[in-house]
Amino acid sequence: GEPWAGELVLFAGADAASLTERTRLSRRAVMGESLNPLAGGPEGRWDRASTLSLRLYRGQVSSGDRLSVLGGANRLAIEGPAGWEIVQFQHSRLEEDGSWTLTTLLRGLGGSATDGAAAGARIVVLDGASAVVPVHAHEAGADLLVRAVPAGGGLDDPARADRSVPYTQVEL
Repeated sequence: GEPWAGELVLFAGADAASLTERTRLSRRAVMGESLNPLAGGPEGRWDRASTLSLRLYRGQVSSGDRLSVLGGANRLAIEGPAGWEIVQFQHSRLEEDGSWTLTTLLRGLGGSATDGAAAGARIVVLDGASAVVPVHAHEAGADLLVRAVPAGGGLDDPARADRSVPYTQVEL
């Protein structure tokens, strides 16, 4: 896998002239992809019928008891056609081929989309390594420029990375 370069500072704004620091990423996120389609599901309720199979590029997941899941454990985001769905899971099983099977899903958290996802959808484990980029009230509904800069670097750092991000209710 790719080496972690170290802490990143995320800036955002309508354009390069209006960038302000929004958050910091201090460790590498655990990411992967779905191996099966995830059908649409209920919003904010347990989905005991669906199963999510995934392959992580690095890292692992683990099962959690019902109360720890309800308290925020075992969260991930999966990219679907209408945006990112925030899902929690109670049970995880490591398969012989190194993939994971997740069951007893809590779907559509935080008002996120619940229309499902195709096989091959991107997944990010929400374990504190990722962050929500805060959006100011005057920016709601507008596309934002997000710039990642190595900690200690300036906005013009040659190692910076820019991305134009369309506004949606749930952003990663």
